Amino acid sequence: MTDKKVRDKNRRTWVRLKDYELSYRHNGDVATQSRFFQCENPEDALDAFAESFHGNADDIQVCSLSVANPYTYAHDKVDIEELFSDHSFQGITLARG
Repeated sequence: MTDKKVRDKNRRTWVRLKDYELSYRHNGDVATQSRFFQCENPEDALDAFAESFHGNADDIQVCSLSVANPYTYAHDKVDIEELFSDHSFQGITLARG
């Protein structure tokens, strides 16, 4: 196998990480805070967010989740209502309104 074929074969097995920005409120704050994660999918980003509080994720409300689009350098919104309907994340709720 040539070097180019080996390189292309290896590239197909790479994990594509995406940049996620998660905005949230803690303890009923008015202002939102943001955290950034590099994950494969939005579920992993929310799991990493929940783990970052080490079990003290009481009264945290997620306001929005967006993923960086590598082609337009803009952030695309992720439907977090669908994520919360399919999965439960320990101590984290969805912000209403």
